[in-house]
Amino acid sequence: MTDQTQPPFPIIDLHSHLVPGVDDGTRTLAESLESLAGLYREGVRSVVTTPHLLVPHLGTSADVDRELARS
Repeated sequence: MTDQTQPPFPIIDLHSHLVPGVDDGTRTLAESLESLAGLYREGVRSVVTTPHLLVPHLGTSADVDRELARS
């Protein structure tokens, strides 16, 4: 889809792995920005990033930091 053929409604991506270095998604900020630009060209206007962290099971900031460091 090109910018000239945008859908008549906004597209929302409700599941993306665009947080750099987390899960199996982008590895760098540059990759994330490139992916977002591609999504925009395809008509996506809202994106929800959904990393697979087990936040409910991570009780402290240190637990979250440790999980993020595993990537």
